[in-house]
Amino acid sequence: MKKAKKIYKEFFIIIIPILFEIVNEITGDWINDSGSINFTIGKFITALIAIYYIGQSLYYIVKDKSEESKIEEQNKEIQEYKKQDNIYQLIVKSLCNILNYTTDKIKDQDEYYKRDSKINTEYVNIGVAATRLCESIYGGIIKLTDKECDVTVNFYKKYSKNDRRDYSMMIAHEGYNTEPKNYGISKLLKMDRDTYYCEKLLIDDNFEAVFLKDKKEVAKAFGLKPDRCKYNQYVGIPIRRFGSEKVALIEIVVHNECKVWETQEEVRIFMNRYCEPFKDYILLIDRLTLFYETIDNAKSVGQERGVKDESKENIELSQKGY
Repeated sequence: MKKAKKIYKEFFIIIIPILFEIVNEITGDWINDSGSINFTIGKFITALIAIYYIGQSLYYIVKDKSEESKIEEQNKEIQEYKKQDNIYQLIVKSLCNILNYTTDKIKDQDEYYKRDSKINTEYVNIGVAATRLCESIYGGIIKLTDKECDVTVNFYKKYSKNDRRDYSMMIAHEGYNTEPKNYGISKLLKMDRDTYYCEKLLIDDNFEAVFLKDKKEVAKAFGLKPDRCKYNQYVGIPIRRFGSEKVALIEIVVHNECKVWETQEEVRIFMNRYCEPFKDYILLIDRLTLFYETIDNAKSVGQERGVKDESKENIELSQKGY
């Protein structure tokens, strides 16, 4: 069917103009010697051929434009699918590398414990996991935008000290800024005028991700005037233990006049596809850390009890004259 239409189109382009010229030549001039219009049957047929040719030509022009538009749209979709697939492959590769690394470190920890009966937090800790997370999410965003965009991905952990109060610290970073000024600084989590927005997200009871789509929304949330706000978009993704409190926050900042996402739906898709696996990985590391800390604490308590029991036994023996 498509082949027949193509043949007809080629026939139309070549034959109709020739047919028009032949009929027009045979039927004479359009103006008679008397100055009147030569509107005989022959000229009527000539006019019909011309009208048909013009109409059909317009039809082919519109149709070709429509097909070109469809092809262009399909090519855009194909490119978008390729882009999404590239990001997906990047995330999967990153996760595989991270999981392989974690597996090796767990084995190292087991060997270390068997040999020295101690827990070494350097083998499995949230800092290494957070660094890999920031690198992977940043790489995914850069591939997603296909343009130079000033983006920063930060990771904050929430933890308690001996005073049983909650603190936060940025422990990982990747992107536009070489090193944020608050990197590695422990801050008490409390609500006051100087509290950073990321700290508010760690404090409040909202477990949903936050997306501030433009400078106006960011400035309002940060308590700044728009002309003093350097962030153009902001995404905050809390991480919490199952049915429990928040333990961390992934922060994505788009600087200057760049834009990565246009709608809430675009951000939601990105988070579900590319951020959720890393959130689960962070929770896995968090559980492993708690597990090792529990073992270490239990061992310490056991050693203290052993020392106390030994001291008590020595006192009793001395009292008996031994």
